[in-house]
Amino acid sequence: SGVLNQELSGPEGSEFMLNGSRLYEAEKGELVLAATGDSLMSRPISSFREERFLKLLELIRQSDVAFTNLETQVHRFEPNPSAVSGGTYTAAPPELLKELEWAGFAIVSSSNNHAYDYGEGGVLSTLENLEKSGLVFSGLGRNLSAARAPGYLESPVGRVALLSTTSTFPDAARAGEQRHDFHGRPGTSALGIRSKYIVDKKSFQELRRIRD
Repeated sequence: SGVLNQELSGPEGSEFMLNGSRLYEAEKGELVLAATGDSLMSRPISSFREERFLKLLELIRQSDVAFTNLETQVHRFEPNPSAVSGGTYTAAPPELLKELEWAGFAIVSSSNNHAYDYGEGGVLSTLENLEKSGLVFSGLGRNLSAARAPGYLESPVGRVALLSTTSTFPDAARAGEQRHDFHGRPGTSALGIRSKYIVDKKSFQELRRIRD
């Protein structure tokens, strides 16, 4: 065809041009990202039609890529609750993932303080339901390598990678490394932190006086 006979041109390392036009939309180097905070859902949202809500949806859907933090496990409460929660025990039925897609979201973080609310069983159920959905996710895995791995979204404006981690978690929520002689431990991508306080000399001397 005539298209197949067109010549591609462009210096090495630059964008390819086809008759003076970019071959790929991603070569513009532009991406509009919509990022929201926590999505903690317990009921469908597609039934609402308030004007402010619809305007919010429009902003999300007009972006090239929309992100939200999935602040819940995803199952029907089959797993037993963990000994501790992320503040309260949260879980959303799997069909609500479709509601996030309907709203325009494409990528989600699954690493947060509620990622282990229902223990290892809840992690595995959440992974299974996320993998069945059309959402790209990261931050949760069947072992440490999987939990730390990025999720990749293929979009018209380029490939988007998502890395997710949390600094708020019970110790049991940490995903464990897989070895040749045993399976890894399902869990979240945990980020350990240490606090360091710096004070001036006068304040330090006063603190020492109070201690003594």
